[in-house]
Amino acid sequence: MNIITLTGRIFGEITTKEFDTGSVVTRFKLSVSTGKDKNGEYKPSLVFECNAWGKLGTEVIAKYAKEKDFVALSGEITAMTPWSSGEKSGVNCNVDVRTFELGGKQNNETNNGAEPGEKVAVGKQSSKTEDVPF
Repeated sequence: MNIITLTGRIFGEITTKEFDTGSVVTRFKLSVSTGKDKNGEYKPSLVFECNAWGKLGTEVIAKYAKEKDFVALSGEITAMTPWSSGEKSGVNCNVDVRTFELGGKQNNETNNGAEPGEKVAVGKQSSKTEDVPF
């Protein structure tokens, strides 16, 4: 099974799109820190393109999450596309989100009224509403 678990910060705008078929997807980017190198300098972050389908996206992520929020999620890698620009290169990675948690921000900032580190919303993608724990 193809499962990835990530923690990081939402980067950029959160968008929701409805298709002609009635399906709805909420899209956002997740920036994941890779730590510091041996000189103490921060290494470039990894950025994941995330898609949350259905109620998880519209009723949890689009409603409660915003740019720079610290989140934890798990999901399935759906595509990995290599890219290059001059001397730089990398891989774009798309993730279909299955579970999502909002967490508090660092530096004593609050997140939707929560204390730092407090979980304020939890979502699980499911076709049954009663399976979404809050």
